[in-house]
Amino acid sequence: MIELYVLKSLLSRNIFLEYNYLLDDYFLKEEQEETFLIYQSIKDFYRKSSEGDIGSVDTLEQLFHAAYPAIP
Repeated sequence: MIELYVLKSLLSRNIFLEYNYLLDDYFLKEEQEETFLIYQSIKDFYRKSSEGDIGSVDTLEQLFHAAYPAIP
């Protein structure tokens, strides 16, 4: 449940840039694979886009399905 709150907070670019170093990619990949894939979608968006926030969970869902279309 806490993962949902952490991911929702990362929808803001400023918060993502300030706190993303605290998330351990290896731990997420090994222990929380679904959370890791969502986090990767967020990271990829901010890496490719120079401005703007993701803004909503709906936008995040679209980004996730664009990156991983085979996962329901």
